Amino acid sequence: MAVKYEIVGKSLTSTSQTSLLTAPAKQQLIIKSIRVSTMGVFTPSITFEVTDSSASATYTIERLKVLVGNQSIEILDNPIVLEQTDILKVTSSTTDQLDIVVSYMAVAQNE
Repeated sequence: MAVKYEIVGKSLTSTSQTSLLTAPAKQQLIIKSIRVSTMGVFTPSITFEVTDSSASATYTIERLKVLVGNQSIEILDNPIVLEQTDILKVTSSTTDQLDIVVSYMAVAQNE
């Protein structure tokens, strides 16, 4: 079982739902941190969801979390596991810039 620690970042500038991270085939991703920073004085709301591909269902992690301008927050209190092909998605209420950083551990599944 191979383990890698990784990070992915995204600057949101639209109100469209955006895929942040998709678990590859034959891997599980353990998300340790989702950090969101507002890049201005606006106060947007943000929603995080996980699409469980094996169940063909989408579940909300955080719904309409109101952010404060020019600040950063941590979204997770505990880790979240994405199984292969599950997707972490985010939607913002504003077109103003939000920076999101996701820190995770990728675990390769044995054949």
